[in-house]
Amino acid sequence: MDRITVIVTLVVILIIGFIKLLINANKVYQKKGQLIEFRNEFIEFSNELVDKETFNNSLYNKLKLKSSKIQSIMGSYGIGNYKPAFANYFINDYQVILNSLSEIRTGYKTGGIFGSYDSDEIILVDDALLTCIGAYNDLYEEYKKECKNPLIWFKEGIKVIVNLPISIFYWGGLIKHTTYNKIISTFLFKIISFLVTLIGLISSIVTIIAGIEPLKQFISNIIKYIVN
Repeated sequence: MDRITVIVTLVVILIIGFIKLLINANKVYQKKGQLIEFRNEFIEFSNELVDKETFNNSLYNKLKLKSSKIQSIMGSYGIGNYKPAFANYFINDYQVILNSLSEIRTGYKTGGIFGSYDSDEIILVDDALLTCIGAYNDLYEEYKKECKNPLIWFKEGIKVIVNLPISIFYWGGLIKHTTYNKIISTFLFKIISFLVTLIGLISSIVTIIAGIEPLKQFISNIIKYIVN
């Protein structure tokens, strides 16, 4: 009966881990899709601006409404040190999507598209988007590989269980999302998660193969060794 309980528990953990990987992969896929859609709209907007010297207000407003979300999705890929055209200084932590769209509009109103300033901003936005899309594509492919690896399922399942107490505090509004991320990202928390995963995996294998009694004896011997 103990062996059956361990097997059922192991299967549940594997299912939880597999579902978590599927959810993560889907989130990455959705974000990549939003980035691709935004880039396509930006290219359409830029082509009209460069080729026809026409500022499409409708497209600009559409891009601007999405800019905050896209900037958030891009994370560090959307932030960098930027040197404006003809300037001898750098702007640190420059938010590419939020700032460049506004700069393109300002540049068009003040001097049209004939200056290199607008072209630099367009190239900057497109390069940042392409780089980020590539990163999300790599991450998605990695998740697809992990979805085929039961060991990764087990690791992710254990991680969900270990994170559960902290998650409850977050879901209950007792801690903020930033605090939640800081806690689960600490070295100590990662070590605890690793140890729980390792011990859980070894325990499951030993119990399934030899039964619960050898495992109890093994744990007892370890405790005696540590105490003595």
